[in-house]
Amino acid sequence: MEESQAPVMAEGGGEDKKMKVLVAVEETEGSLYALSWALDNLFTSASDVPDKTESLGRLVLIHAQQPLQHFMHPVGPCMTDPHHPVYATSSVIDSVRRAQEQNSRNLLERATQVCRSKLVEAEMVIVDGDPKEMICQFAEQMQADLLVVGSRGLSKIRRAILGSVSDYCAHHATCPVLIVKPPKGNHP
Repeated sequence: MEESQAPVMAEGGGEDKKMKVLVAVEETEGSLYALSWALDNLFTSASDVPDKTESLGRLVLIHAQQPLQHFMHPVGPCMTDPHHPVYATSSVIDSVRRAQEQNSRNLLERATQVCRSKLVEAEMVIVDGDPKEMICQFAEQMQADLLVVGSRGLSKIRRAILGSVSDYCAHHATCPVLIVKPPKGNHP
């Protein structure tokens, strides 16, 4: 099995600096495509880089999960009095929270499997909050050298209405942002 090498940034003095690459992953295929693209194009196998046997960088996978809203939504009408809604109990909310956390872990495990298949080790991070803001905050906190995000290929109108994580990151991240577009024909 070949070892994988991470991208390297050349420093002014000729020394190599380990590059910190942050890849945002979500439930879309475009996100996993962006991860695969980053692995294929930013990382090389050890056999491609002579005399380089140690890891030269750091790959971090981040998933930002939307927090559960702090207010209660009715789950349905009361059977005895239709004018009084029924609200979810705290055990139901806890169950939803646990399911959300499990879904996030499953997603990151799937992304980690993509990395392992290409012989690249990756760290996993789950954060709570608005994905756009949390990804940019974490990129700044870890002092990422590159942020890789996928693009859903939305039209300008849909992007304006729905919002775009990649567009927000391109304008607000403190590091360079690589937006990986989906292959042609895979636009929603």
